[in-house]
Amino acid sequence: MAWTDVQIANLALLKLGEQVARVTSVNGTGTGPTKWEQMIGQVYELTRQEEIRSFKWQFAMKRQQVIQAQVTTPAIWTAGSGIMQVGTTVGMIAGWLVSSVLIQGGGQVSFPVGIPSGTTIQSIIDGTHIQMSAVATASGTGTLVFQVNNLTGYWFAYVVPPNLRGVDIYAVFPNYTFVWPFKIQNIVEFGFINEAGYIYTNLDPGNGNPIFLMVVDPGAALYPADFVEALSCRIAMKLWTSSAKRTLEDLNAEYAGCLARAQGNNQAEATNDEMGSPWWSEDRRGGRG
Repeated sequence: MAWTDVQIANLALLKLGEQVARVTSVNGTGTGPTKWEQMIGQVYELTRQEEIRSFKWQFAMKRQQVIQAQVTTPAIWTAGSGIMQVGTTVGMIAGWLVSSVLIQGGGQVSFPVGIPSGTTIQSIIDGTHIQMSAVATASGTGTLVFQVNNLTGYWFAYVVPPNLRGVDIYAVFPNYTFVWPFKIQNIVEFGFINEAGYIYTNLDPGNGNPIFLMVVDPGAALYPADFVEALSCRIAMKLWTSSAKRTLEDLNAEYAGCLARAQGNNQAEATNDEMGSPWWSEDRRGGRG
């Protein structure tokens, strides 16, 4: 059966004994009973993301190819102007550095003559123009590298897909070994970190952009029945606690549960870093155990 978000939300209401009341949306804009429409709109998406990120659901695991977090293209800049003309803005992201060469392994950032040190893409104007964070001090032309500032020590950075909920512990090269009559996929474990919208790793794009096993949200239509049951139960629990009087002790207990869940998720992702974890982040997350 192909489920919908509204069906899952109404299943949660059914678990609360609401046999008549129904919602018509999960974002608070529906035409059902105002109380439930507003409450569902507050908890549905948050609860769904929490549950999918928990790494318990095989249906949400997907191998996905990632794209390197850099665009190399010809550029023209003019003294006194913050607008730069480029060959293409496809793939660029605001905040990237306007640099001369690709940063690898935590190397030094190099900026072209006339572009102040630390200049980034402030905004993307159109398909061939960007707004820089600083005004050019001299005119110039050349092929530039627009890239995320890689401070991790890993050699390469890749853009995280927009529907990502987590990254599992290994990556694969998209190539195969043919030993007649078999075709063998080459699976190799590599260290990497998932940080602030980027995946940093030593996997070389020269071998083809790498493939990571990721946790993604395929949409309600592809949810298996057991996940639908689990999600509707968690939503029902939140709706019940939201509509009941709660003490400070109740809220403290719920907060402690949220922290424990987050620590488990963070530890599952932190183990990917082959270089180990810095004390300033691991201690706050409860360590690796």
